[in-house]
Amino acid sequence: MNIRSSLLLLFLLFSLASYTQKNNFTSYTVRDGLPQNTVYKIFQDSKGYIWLGTDGGGISKFDGRKHTYFKKEDGLASNVVRDILEDKDGNIWLATNEGVSIYDGIDFKTISEEDGLISNTVVKIYEDSKGRVWVGSTGGGLSYISIKDSFQVANFTSSDGLSSNNVFSILEDNYERLWLGFIGGPPQMVDLVDNKLVTQNITTTSNYDLNAIYCGTKDNEGNIWFGSIYNGAYKFENIALNSNPTVINYSVLSGLKDNYILDINPVGSTIWLATNNGGVHYITDNEVNRFTTEDGLPGNQILDLFSDREDNLWISCMGEGILKLNGFEFSHYSSQDGLISDQISYIRKYEPDSSIWLASYDNGLQKVKIEKGKVIGGSHILYENPLYNSIKAFDIDANGNMWIGTQNGLIVWNESILATVGSEFIAGDKINYVLLQSGFG
Repeated sequence: MNIRSSLLLLFLLFSLASYTQKNNFTSYTVRDGLPQNTVYKIFQDSKGYIWLGTDGGGISKFDGRKHTYFKKEDGLASNVVRDILEDKDGNIWLATNEGVSIYDGIDFKTISEEDGLISNTVVKIYEDSKGRVWVGSTGGGLSYISIKDSFQVANFTSSDGLSSNNVFSILEDNYERLWLGFIGGPPQMVDLVDNKLVTQNITTTSNYDLNAIYCGTKDNEGNIWFGSIYNGAYKFENIALNSNPTVINYSVLSGLKDNYILDINPVGSTIWLATNNGGVHYITDNEVNRFTTEDGLPGNQILDLFSDREDNLWISCMGEGILKLNGFEFSHYSSQDGLISDQISYIRKYEPDSSIWLASYDNGLQKVKIEKGKVIGGSHILYENPLYNSIKAFDIDANGNMWIGTQNGLIVWNESILATVGSEFIAGDKINYVLLQSGFG
């Protein structure tokens, strides 16, 4: 193994500033490095970085330890950023109130009304399965932007068949049909054929008022969800090519505390809802639950929800920064139940066999499974090695090698120690975080 080249794929983070509230939240605000406490959009790129779009503070690129800031003076179109997208080529697209900015990792390019965009007030960006980037705006309708072979902007409004010029939601169903949600008109399906927009009204089996859609998403089963500013959330199920979908409405009549939905995010089989004044709601098996300021949220106005690669839920509260929910259904396990230590520093699920690896501060690593509420012990490594038995983080590459951050440097393990890396190659021996860049191994 070429350790030096592998290190190019590794992010070693030596501290993690956080502030923990009750009910298993980790909170990040301006005192932890956020450029602004009102965050409109949370996004994770293909390399694992968390991008934050703010209301006046520009954007932040967060690696788990530090923030890198980009503002208007750095080339960003505006310091108000409402949506973030990474396209198939790795470019970061940013929806601002002064047009669209595209970041290629080095420079920003801005597309605004001067470049043919019909409206600078952009609220939504979406890339479809064909690699086409669509932009929704308030008052300007829908735009299509191409930067691949040649620069191209095409605009479509109500005169082209849109039910409204306020496009707040853009998504695609399992049949590669583009769905639009509007404020001021009912949802539609659209397609681009010979540079002309073809629209299709969505006929449902129910007579709901769908004229005020603010957000939307597709869940893991292919159902389409829309969030309304008046009537709660709508689930479109039984979607097919030649039949009308069934619509289910979740509102205050179903257990929501607030009908104003600002974001929807699916995590597994659970649907999470951000509300304007009712905190965070979650729907599992058609049962509605919620948590609010009474449960540890700093505020009940939730602007954005995001689930990262490990299905942690990130929450943006108006004026209160962001929070990471580390879980809220608790089972307690200790050394009396079979754990190697009561001082567990890091937990990671290993997908190939659904096992769980636990790192400890004082007794190495342990591989376990939880079956019927009991700990089933497996491998136990490094516990007899006083140099490397104090571990704070680790990651596993595509070949099953474990990159383990200890208080005496980094080691690579696979059945035995393959390599050790100390301060002669990295900034220090005390490793607090390890992240392997995705797509490498």
